[in-house]
Amino acid sequence: MLHLFERDNFDVIISAEAMTLRTMVALAHKRTRDQELFFKEVKYLFHYCDYRSQFDGQEKSVRKQSAHFAAGLPADWVENVEVQALVEEYQRTLETLVPTTKLLRIGRQGLNEVSDSIETIIIEIRAIRLSLQGRSPTQERKIASQSGMKKINGLSKNGPDIATMAATATEAKMVQLDRIATLNTKVMKMIGEIPNMVKDLENILVQVKKEESEAAELRGGGKKGNREDP
Repeated sequence: MLHLFERDNFDVIISAEAMTLRTMVALAHKRTRDQELFFKEVKYLFHYCDYRSQFDGQEKSVRKQSAHFAAGLPADWVENVEVQALVEEYQRTLETLVPTTKLLRIGRQGLNEVSDSIETIIIEIRAIRLSLQGRSPTQERKIASQSGMKKINGLSKNGPDIATMAATATEAKMVQLDRIATLNTKVMKMIGEIPNMVKDLENILVQVKKEESEAAELRGGGKKGNREDP
Protein backbone atom coordinates (compact mmCIF):
# COMPACT_ATOMS: atom_id res chain seq x y z
CA MET A 1 0.00 0.00 0.00
CA LEU A 2 1.07 3.57 -0.53
CA HIS A 3 2.24 5.10 2.74
CA LEU A 4 1.11 8.60 1.89
CA PHE A 5 0.59 9.81 5.43
CA GLU A 6 2.62 9.90 8.60
CA ARG A 7 1.93 11.33 12.02
CA ASP A 8 4.03 13.83 13.94
CA ASN A 9 2.62 15.20 17.20
CA PHE A 10 -0.90 14.17 16.17
CA ASP A 11 -0.63 16.07 12.89
CA VAL A 12 -1.10 14.38 9.53
CA ILE A 13 1.83 15.04 7.21
CA ILE A 14 2.66 13.90 3.69
CA SER A 15 5.29 11.24 3.08
CA ALA A 16 7.69 11.29 0.15
CA GLU A 17 5.86 8.32 -1.39
CA ALA A 18 2.74 10.47 -1.83
CA MET A 19 4.27 12.07 -4.89
CA THR A 20 4.16 8.74 -6.72
CA LEU A 21 0.48 9.40 -7.33
CA ARG A 22 -0.02 11.18 -10.63
CA THR A 23 -2.99 13.10 -9.27
CA MET A 24 -1.01 14.20 -6.21
CA VAL A 25 1.61 15.74 -8.49
CA ALA A 26 -1.14 17.48 -10.49
CA LEU A 27 -2.63 18.99 -7.35
CA ALA A 28 0.78 20.12 -6.09
CA HIS A 29 1.40 21.83 -9.43
CA LYS A 30 -2.02 23.50 -9.22
CA ARG A 31 -1.20 24.83 -5.75
CA THR A 32 2.34 25.99 -6.49
CA ARG A 33 1.53 29.46 -5.16
CA ASP A 34 -0.52 28.25 -2.20
CA GLN A 35 1.32 25.45 -0.44
CA GLU A 36 -0.72 25.86 2.73
CA LEU A 37 -3.93 25.08 0.87
CA PHE A 38 -2.25 22.13 -0.82
CA PHE A 39 -1.29 20.55 2.51
CA LYS A 40 -4.81 21.11 3.87
CA GLU A 41 -6.32 19.45 0.82
CA VAL A 42 -4.07 16.43 1.29
CA LYS A 43 -5.14 16.24 4.94
CA TYR A 44 -8.71 16.29 3.66
CA LEU A 45 -7.82 13.28 1.52
CA PHE A 46 -6.64 11.38 4.59
CA HIS A 47 -9.61 12.26 6.78
CA TYR A 48 -12.10 11.48 4.03
CA CYS A 49 -10.61 8.40 2.39
CA ASP A 50 -8.21 6.57 4.67
CA TYR A 51 -9.37 3.70 6.87
CA ARG A 52 -7.19 5.04 9.70
CA SER A 53 -9.22 8.24 9.82
CA GLN A 54 -11.42 8.69 12.87
CA PHE A 55 -14.27 9.53 10.48
CA ASP A 56 -14.13 6.26 8.54
CA GLY A 57 -17.53 4.65 8.92
CA GLN A 58 -19.50 7.86 8.78
CA GLU A 59 -22.06 8.33 6.02
CA LYS A 60 -20.39 9.79 2.93
CA SER A 61 -21.77 13.34 3.12
CA VAL A 62 -21.13 13.54 6.87
CA ARG A 63 -17.60 12.18 6.40
CA LYS A 64 -16.91 14.90 3.82
CA GLN A 65 -18.04 17.59 6.25
CA SER A 66 -15.95 16.10 9.07
CA ALA A 67 -12.88 15.87 6.84
CA HIS A 68 -13.39 19.44 5.65
CA PHE A 69 -13.42 20.73 9.22
CA ALA A 70 -10.55 18.52 10.44
CA ALA A 71 -8.30 19.62 7.57
CA GLY A 72 -8.83 23.27 8.47
CA LEU A 73 -10.08 24.20 5.01
CA PRO A 74 -11.93 27.49 4.39
CA ALA A 75 -15.69 27.33 4.88
CA ASP A 76 -16.33 28.09 1.20
CA TRP A 77 -13.84 25.49 -0.08
CA VAL A 78 -15.14 22.86 -2.49
CA GLU A 79 -13.40 19.98 -4.24
CA ASN A 80 -11.91 21.08 -7.55
CA VAL A 81 -11.17 18.75 -10.45
CA GLU A 82 -7.68 17.95 -9.16
CA VAL A 83 -8.88 17.05 -5.65
CA GLN A 84 -11.69 14.89 -7.06
CA ALA A 85 -9.22 13.04 -9.26
CA LEU A 86 -6.87 12.53 -6.29
CA VAL A 87 -9.71 11.17 -4.13
CA GLU A 88 -10.74 8.75 -6.86
CA GLU A 89 -7.20 7.52 -7.50
CA TYR A 90 -6.43 7.06 -3.81
CA GLN A 91 -9.67 5.17 -3.15
CA ARG A 92 -9.07 2.98 -6.19
CA THR A 93 -5.47 2.26 -5.16
CA LEU A 94 -6.42 1.55 -1.57
CA GLU A 95 -9.25 -0.84 -2.47
CA THR A 96 -7.02 -2.62 -5.00
CA LEU A 97 -4.03 -3.16 -2.72
CA VAL A 98 -5.98 -3.53 0.54
CA PRO A 99 -9.45 -4.73 -0.55
CA THR A 100 -10.69 -5.51 2.97
CA THR A 101 -10.74 -1.77 3.76
CA LYS A 102 -14.08 -1.62 1.96
CA LEU A 103 -15.51 -4.30 4.26
CA LEU A 104 -14.06 -2.46 7.26
CA ARG A 105 -15.86 0.74 6.30
CA ILE A 106 -19.14 -1.11 5.77
CA GLY A 107 -18.78 -2.73 9.20
CA ARG A 108 -18.07 0.60 10.88
CA GLN A 109 -21.05 2.15 9.14
CA GLY A 110 -23.22 -0.71 10.39
CA LEU A 111 -22.07 -0.17 13.97
CA ASN A 112 -22.78 3.56 13.70
CA GLU A 113 -26.26 2.83 12.33
CA VAL A 114 -27.02 0.49 15.24
CA SER A 115 -25.92 3.18 17.69
CA ASP A 116 -28.09 5.78 15.96
CA SER A 117 -31.06 3.41 15.93
CA ILE A 118 -30.74 2.74 19.65
CA GLU A 119 -30.69 6.47 20.34
CA THR A 120 -33.76 7.01 18.15
CA ILE A 121 -35.69 4.24 19.90
CA ILE A 122 -34.83 5.59 23.36
CA ILE A 123 -36.12 9.01 22.33
CA GLU A 124 -39.37 7.41 21.15
CA ILE A 125 -39.75 5.48 24.42
CA ARG A 126 -39.33 8.67 26.44
CA ALA A 127 -41.83 10.51 24.25
CA ILE A 128 -44.44 7.76 24.74
CA ARG A 129 -43.92 7.74 28.50
CA LEU A 130 -44.36 11.48 28.65
CA SER A 131 -47.48 11.35 26.50
CA LEU A 132 -48.97 8.80 28.91
CA GLN A 133 -48.62 11.45 31.60
CA GLY A 134 -50.26 14.03 29.38
CA ARG A 135 -47.01 15.90 28.90
CA SER A 136 -45.05 16.67 25.78
CA PRO A 137 -41.24 16.53 25.84
CA THR A 138 -41.24 20.35 25.73
CA GLN A 139 -43.54 20.55 28.76
CA GLU A 140 -41.44 18.02 30.61
CA ARG A 141 -38.27 20.03 30.05
CA LYS A 142 -40.04 23.17 31.28
CA ILE A 143 -41.31 21.45 34.43
CA ALA A 144 -37.90 19.96 35.13
CA SER A 145 -36.15 23.31 34.73
CA GLN A 146 -38.63 25.06 37.01
CA SER A 147 -38.64 22.53 39.84
CA GLY A 148 -35.12 21.19 39.48
CA MET A 149 -36.43 17.67 40.03
CA LYS A 150 -34.43 14.71 38.84
CA LYS A 151 -35.59 12.54 35.99
CA ILE A 152 -35.06 8.84 35.49
CA ASN A 153 -35.27 7.56 31.92
CA GLY A 154 -37.27 10.61 30.90
CA LEU A 155 -39.84 10.26 33.77
CA SER A 156 -40.11 12.63 36.74
CA LYS A 157 -39.80 11.10 40.19
CA ASN A 158 -43.19 12.52 41.12
CA GLY A 159 -44.83 11.08 37.99
CA PRO A 160 -46.73 7.79 37.92
CA ASP A 161 -44.76 4.64 37.24
CA ILE A 162 -45.55 2.18 34.47
CA ALA A 163 -47.49 -0.16 36.79
CA THR A 164 -49.79 2.64 37.97
CA MET A 165 -50.39 3.87 34.45
CA ALA A 166 -51.23 0.34 33.29
CA ALA A 167 -53.86 -0.07 36.00
CA THR A 168 -55.79 3.01 34.83
CA ALA A 169 -54.92 2.96 31.16
CA THR A 170 -57.46 3.16 28.39
CA GLU A 171 -57.22 0.79 25.45
CA ALA A 172 -55.21 3.42 23.53
CA LYS A 173 -52.77 3.75 26.41
CA MET A 174 -52.39 -0.01 26.61
CA VAL A 175 -51.28 0.05 22.97
CA GLN A 176 -48.66 2.62 23.89
CA LEU A 177 -47.47 0.51 26.82
CA ASP A 178 -47.17 -2.49 24.50
CA ARG A 179 -45.16 -0.31 22.16
CA ILE A 180 -42.77 0.58 24.99
CA ALA A 181 -42.30 -3.10 25.82
CA THR A 182 -41.63 -3.93 22.17
CA LEU A 183 -39.12 -1.09 21.83
CA ASN A 184 -37.36 -2.06 25.06
CA THR A 185 -36.97 -5.62 23.77
CA LYS A 186 -35.63 -4.33 20.46
CA VAL A 187 -33.10 -2.08 22.17
CA MET A 188 -31.82 -4.87 24.41
CA LYS A 189 -31.42 -7.15 21.39
CA MET A 190 -29.46 -4.50 19.49
CA ILE A 191 -27.24 -3.80 22.49
CA GLY A 192 -26.55 -7.51 22.76
CA GLU A 193 -25.32 -7.61 19.17
CA ILE A 194 -22.75 -4.82 19.64
CA PRO A 195 -19.95 -6.93 21.26
CA ASN A 196 -20.00 -9.37 18.31
CA MET A 197 -19.96 -6.47 15.83
CA VAL A 198 -16.96 -4.95 17.59
CA LYS A 199 -15.15 -8.30 17.61
CA ASP A 200 -15.82 -8.74 13.90
CA LEU A 201 -14.40 -5.28 13.21
CA GLU A 202 -11.27 -6.13 15.18
CA ASN A 203 -10.78 -9.27 13.06
CA ILE A 204 -11.35 -7.32 9.85
CA LEU A 205 -8.81 -4.70 10.94
CA VAL A 206 -6.24 -7.46 11.51
CA GLN A 207 -6.84 -8.65 7.94
CA VAL A 208 -6.52 -5.08 6.62
CA LYS A 209 -3.15 -4.65 8.31
CA LYS A 210 -2.01 -8.01 6.93
CA GLU A 211 -2.99 -7.01 3.39
CA GLU A 212 -1.31 -3.65 3.86
CA SER A 213 1.92 -5.31 4.96
CA GLU A 214 1.85 -7.76 2.04
CA ALA A 215 1.20 -4.93 -0.42
CA ALA A 216 4.14 -2.98 0.99
CA GLU A 217 6.41 -6.00 0.52
CA LEU A 218 5.26 -6.46 -3.08
CA ARG A 219 6.00 -2.83 -3.75
CA GLY A 220 9.45 -3.25 -2.25
CA GLY A 221 8.58 -1.34 0.91
CA GLY A 222 11.25 -1.43 3.57
CA LYS A 223 11.13 -0.58 7.23
CA LYS A 224 9.36 2.57 8.25
CA GLY A 225 11.08 5.51 9.87
CA ASN A 226 10.53 6.84 13.37
CA ARG A 227 7.12 8.27 12.55
CA GLU A 228 4.00 6.18 12.67
CA ASP A 229 1.12 5.89 10.25
CA PRO A 230 -2.03 7.33 11.74
